[in-house]
Amino acid sequence: MTGIPNLYKFLTICVAEKRGNHCLNQFDDNAKIGTVDDINFIHKYIQLALICDSLPKETIDFLKEYEQKVANNLMVHLTRDCQVIETNRHYVTLIFKVVLIGYTLNISFRTKFSQQYNVLPVGDNTINITYWCDISANITEDITEDIKTNSIRTGKECYDYIVEDNQGLKYYRTNVWDKNINILEDIITKLPSDYMIPINYSMKPRLKPDACLLS
Repeated sequence: MTGIPNLYKFLTICVAEKRGNHCLNQFDDNAKIGTVDDINFIHKYIQLALICDSLPKETIDFLKEYEQKVANNLMVHLTRDCQVIETNRHYVTLIFKVVLIGYTLNISFRTKFSQQYNVLPVGDNTINITYWCDISANITEDITEDIKTNSIRTGKECYDYIVEDNQGLKYYRTNVWDKNINILEDIITKLPSDYMIPINYSMKPRLKPDACLLS
């Protein structure tokens, strides 16, 4: 994997080793508390995002709020699909979630892989990067007003759709930005992602599919 950015290497290792829980709703019960390295990673990403692309004001405001509130509030989620071999299309997603009272700010890095039986998955050398906000459907009106006062989020009345977590709690989700990025672009290659892979790490692929459906 010479010449491949470490973030993409890490995501490739995750899909090959079947790391992360099966999850399609971006809610992972096994999230970990963000480390100093994770916070440094996301700070650098936001710095690059603000200079590498022409962004609408809403997206810039989202990134600035995220950067201001990430310290002491970061959770990191690693999820994947169930990798049924017949789909020939598998995803692994690394989510950096800023957890605040009544809502979360989310930045995800998602990769797609194809796979044939008993061989390593093959990626398409792109990473989909997505930003979104989830506002709890169960918050009180005073918390809603506090969100309006202290956040760019405008409250429960502005959202794209409703999602449900693994405990059945509902959230109003607002999509902010979404783009497929080639892994050789600066916004990927300049990220400090070395910490994600131990030195001299040897990948341990698990090639057996999670399930096998026969037609």
